[in-house]
Amino acid sequence: MKKNLSLYLSLFLALTLAFTACKKDDDPAPITPPTAGLTLLSEGYATGAGVKVEVWAKAAYFTGYNTLYLYLKDSVSGAAINSATVSLNPMMDMGTMMHSAPSENPVNSSSSTGLYQSAVVFLMSSMGGAWTLNVDVDNLSNGLSGTAAIPVTVADLAVSRVKSFISQVSAETLVVSFLQPEKPVVGLNDLEVVIHKRTNMGMDFPADSSLSVEISPLMVSMGHGSPNNVNPVHMGMGHYKGKVNYTMSGDWQINFTFLSGTSVANNSLFFETLVP
Repeated sequence: MKKNLSLYLSLFLALTLAFTACKKDDDPAPITPPTAGLTLLSEGYATGAGVKVEVWAKAAYFTGYNTLYLYLKDSVSGAAINSATVSLNPMMDMGTMMHSAPSENPVNSSSSTGLYQSAVVFLMSSMGGAWTLNVDVDNLSNGLSGTAAIPVTVADLAVSRVKSFISQVSAETLVVSFLQPEKPVVGLNDLEVVIHKRTNMGMDFPADSSLSVEISPLMVSMGHGSPNNVNPVHMGMGHYKGKVNYTMSGDWQINFTFLSGTSVANNSLFFETLVP
């Protein structure tokens, strides 16, 4: 009798464990949302297109180059919009005048997640006026179009990441945004800037690919430079990429020379950074 009881208990435990294991295996894996690691900054509705526009990013709006992720949803069902053409038009209202800012529209008109990557270079903080991020949406799923006018608040960074200069060659105003290195380290770092040209009284900022760029890093407190730097070259859409070598920790500045052909357009612009 004891043997039979022991056998029954063993069989019961084995079946219980097998059932539990199967149940765990059958449980669906948790779904990672497309906005994981991002923060919701703003939202609005593209009236007429049937689209809710959410603006997500890794950081709050700041003066400089902001990578933004536009999450497009059906305004009724909340389902992701997987097919849309999106165009950005940031506007600053200073009371007595208005101007736009450089921007980059999503490259693709399709997204399996409803998330569309874009960028805006905010030229000044909201202390100087009111920013509105206008998002034009062509909803390809229903053939409708509309614009979301989204108020945004932009703050200054402690260290400037966007500057401008007037070309000594063409007299045009060019805007230079510093993208990389975002987190500098001792040694060789990826360097990236993006250049836009101010046209139409500040209403248009097309990407500029016409310049040659040279860099000269300076260790401010020690008064020396560094070897093995690679001058940035144009890679597309106004983005110039190279390498900067920080040989030690401390305060550095990267001095830039911009050439139009063989003539110097500017050689006084620089960006500062702290290497931990």
